[in-house]
Amino acid sequence: MEELKSKIWEFWQAKKLPLILGLSAIFLVGGWFYLIRSPAESTDYSLASAQTETWGASAETSVSSLSSNSAFPVSSEVTERKMIYVDVKGAVKKPGVYRLSNLARVSDAVAKAGGATKDAWLDQVNLAYHLEDEMLIYVPTNGQTDLPDSQALVGQNQANLATSNTDKSSNASDQTGDKINLNTASKEQLMTLSGIGDKRADDIIAYRQENGGFKSLEDLQNVSGIGEKTYAKLAAQLAI
Repeated sequence: MEELKSKIWEFWQAKKLPLILGLSAIFLVGGWFYLIRSPAESTDYSLASAQTETWGASAETSVSSLSSNSAFPVSSEVTERKMIYVDVKGAVKKPGVYRLSNLARVSDAVAKAGGATKDAWLDQVNLAYHLEDEMLIYVPTNGQTDLPDSQALVGQNQANLATSNTDKSSNASDQTGDKINLNTASKEQLMTLSGIGDKRADDIIAYRQENGGFKSLEDLQNVSGIGEKTYAKLAAQLAI
């Protein structure tokens, strides 16, 4: 035992200087790396924080500037969502009263009612109109003239459609004297004309929708299947 202690002591005496120097070097190098890395990390963090604050301030300034100076100011309020009831009638598969969001459009209400029927006159319906509580949405059939008041109806193709209930008297006068008004007559009325069947009545309605109505009686000859002879037979029964 004494011999082992003696050898350890001799080894320490011989190697202590190199060991001390080596450990000191390790501590010095480690401390040096620590000092180098810490300021860099601190600087990176400070820079990132400063950039974040700058971006936030810039964003707030931009939004504020846009809201006050833009021709389309940013709204400071979000439209409140609530449920409303609308009445869908006319040429839809499932007419009735439906519950929808106040953010919905007429197209949503028509879809809720099962969609439009094949004879629906959708050209006369503003499908993009915003819904309102207790609103009546009426989808007319092709060529229909006896229309109820409905905010969803539009004033397009006036030659094809009686513009309002106040025009009913003038529409009635157009049909007097056994004459049919080409621009306002329904499909059923057109089919009372000599030689005009189901398909030809559809062709007449399609022509007036596509061309903004008949400008003269002679325009009827532009409809497929109606030539000079047919027109000559019909002219006395027609009006514009």
